[in-house]
Amino acid sequence: MRATLRNRLYGAMLDRLLRLPPAVTRDIRVTEGIRIGMLDGVDLVADLYQPNVPDAPTVLARTPYGRVGMVSRALAIPYAQRGFNVLIQSVRGSHGGSGGVFDPFRHEEADGLATLDWIEKQSWYHGQLFLAGPSYLGYTQWALAIGADDRVSGLLPAVALSDARELLYAGGGFFTGLAVQWIHRMTLLERSAHLADAVEVIGDRRALRAMWTLPLTDADRAATGKHVDYYQRWLTTPADAPYWSDRRVHDRLGRITAPTHIFGCWYDFCLPQQIADYRAMRAAGRDPLLTIGPWAHVDTEMMAAAVREGLTWFGRLARGEQPERKRVRLFVGGIEQWREFDAYPPGFVLGQQWYLHPSAGLAPTEPDTAATRHFRYDPADPTPDIGGATLDGGRSGRKDQREREYRPDVLTYTGAPLESDYEIIGPVRADITLRTSASSAGLFVRLCDVDPTDRSTNVCDGYLHATGLGDGPHTVTVDLWPTAYRFRAGHRPRLQISGGSFPRFARNTGSGESPLTAVTLTPVDYEIHTGSTITLPANAYAHRADP
Repeated sequence: MRATLRNRLYGAMLDRLLRLPPAVTRDIRVTEGIRIGMLDGVDLVADLYQPNVPDAPTVLARTPYGRVGMVSRALAIPYAQRGFNVLIQSVRGSHGGSGGVFDPFRHEEADGLATLDWIEKQSWYHGQLFLAGPSYLGYTQWALAIGADDRVSGLLPAVALSDARELLYAGGGFFTGLAVQWIHRMTLLERSAHLADAVEVIGDRRALRAMWTLPLTDADRAATGKHVDYYQRWLTTPADAPYWSDRRVHDRLGRITAPTHIFGCWYDFCLPQQIADYRAMRAAGRDPLLTIGPWAHVDTEMMAAAVREGLTWFGRLARGEQPERKRVRLFVGGIEQWREFDAYPPGFVLGQQWYLHPSAGLAPTEPDTAATRHFRYDPADPTPDIGGATLDGGRSGRKDQREREYRPDVLTYTGAPLESDYEIIGPVRADITLRTSASSAGLFVRLCDVDPTDRSTNVCDGYLHATGLGDGPHTVTVDLWPTAYRFRAGHRPRLQISGGSFPRFARNTGSGESPLTAVTLTPVDYEIHTGSTITLPANAYAHRADP
């Protein structure tokens, strides 16, 4: 009785928080602690939510974050109250009693398929299985679906990854902010899912302090009080080792035949992978849905939108209906509007180069004269994260950049006020010619929108850990996050260039040592050359406003 009342209260709260459509039923039976055997004899534990409706389709979510945490609640209760059986399963070795050792991303394919075998034998299963959940839960969807053939009716991997190493080493720089905060959260889960959720919401001060630890191989002890085996493996395993191929499903996504809806955010660190996943499926002849919104990875609005989208889409699939939308739906920043397309990027995308000019200018014409500008990056006082694709919910997303741009270790190049709207949809790339005092250096490039009040807001960015720079100068390419954004008339595009963005990416120590084991901090001098470019995916709306 208490559990029923508690779930009703949770349901009412989530209805309001997530702005959900009306429930089909509030009569939900919950069976906790179901043990499901895996092929090697390990038992994984799951909770089953069953609505009092006939022939309910089933939603499976496999999670390392606990079956009573906020993510699991936000999936189980809304789906169950709208007519789906929901099975929430704790992955191997994770919080909640599942057996085995937690080895992130390692066992999700085999364990997912064994769970599918078990589901298909249950009396409450009626032949339709949907996969749901964000982040790691999205990886578990990919891993199961690649070997499931037509046994899965649909999946919605939200803010999800398909390649663990590509996530942790985007641009060649170790994603310190994600790794250290995540291992601390997983340690907190050993004590309480609710505690881990609370720390994620209010900010993880201990993890933030631990990110300053040198060498990085000791940051796990600073964050959790102990060495974490998989964190040490992340730091020390070579890129071409089987360890990483065992944690990658990207190259097999073309095998998935189930209807797929890739759900992402412009300010999420998983976005480049999700775009690559979308393109891989298209190349294999699949036709997934793609939705990209204005949110960040840790964002209640993102979770709300993903649950609403899943309820609508899975409901239509269960009824044998097609989605009432085009295949691609994007939120265009600057005008704050949703737009729909047949594919991503739209077929009318063109690349236009904007050049760095003397006197900190930025223009779509080549400069007449050559010049250089200089800054010094000091790893003891690293250029900080402000906005963008971080795991820190309070500091991620679109933020005022003026505090960052006032720093002496950040160069800015700014265009003239636009005479008409300028829209970009697609990938963004910077080709920067530079000379540095160290043979390896970090390079962080960020595109911003400066409004008529001089407020600068980040649009997209990217990082490169460049090596072999030698005497220079050298031209290096930095792939920025893809975007959909319209610069309004009167606004100015701006490019930031700096030596890093900490703690999102590990500090380049400047000492020549590996940034993962270095303890010596040496400032690095940078010389940036005019004629460097940023290539923007300007579409048919470039240089004019919509009628």
